[in-house]
Amino acid sequence: MRFLRGLYELRPVKGPYELVRFKSKLAGVVIAGLVLSAGPASASPIVDQSFLATGNRQVVFPIIALGVFAQTFTVGMTGILTGADFSMSGSTPGFGTVSDIRASVFAAVGGLPSGSALTTGLISGANISTSGFAFAHTDFSTGLAVSPGQSLALVLGAASMSMSGSVTWNGSSGAAASYSGGAALILGAGWGPLEPVSGADFGFRTYVDPASPVPEPGTAFLLVIGLAAVAVSRRFARRA
Repeated sequence: MRFLRGLYELRPVKGPYELVRFKSKLAGVVIAGLVLSAGPASASPIVDQSFLATGNRQVVFPIIALGVFAQTFTVGMTGILTGADFSMSGSTPGFGTVSDIRASVFAAVGGLPSGSALTTGLISGANISTSGFAFAHTDFSTGLAVSPGQSLALVLGAASMSMSGSVTWNGSSGAAASYSGGAALILGAGWGPLEPVSGADFGFRTYVDPASPVPEPGTAFLLVIGLAAVAVSRRFARRA
């Protein structure tokens, strides 16, 4: 870029006129560098997909369950999947605390989780309601790049084999289940593989950071000032 040439064109000052040129060109180079290093604005994550369960399937995590319930969904926007909410309730008969729950994201192939977890998050037992259903949040350990139409699965299970108490993931079935981009999955007969439940969905919300490429207002202002400084520098150069 032309304004970067000033970085190596700066030379010792020989007089007042040269000092003006020096300061003008130096200002342009410095401000342009600030603009280049500022980068794009970071947008806040927003809700992409969601389903608010209106019923209760009473789907309970057994004490030693690991990755036993899931909800598939279809991504609706381009960005970074950063976290998710789950409509949950915990019970602690004789235990006193609700154990942590691990949330994992898998690719969904044929409506089922496939391969290894793409990213994971932990839902603290302290954040799981024990007085009715409420959304509990987790931020994923690593942001996952997603795009519209991508099929993924949210899989929940106990964070450890020593899970105490139980956790219920609230879901709806029949006419109340209206999410068209996926389905609820539960263990098959005899604790077999996960299988979809016809006409049912669990309550969830996913969050995506659209990663907007639009510069922040402050960055745009610096860019204008930097270009103006370079223009002044070139004007002085022509007069020399």
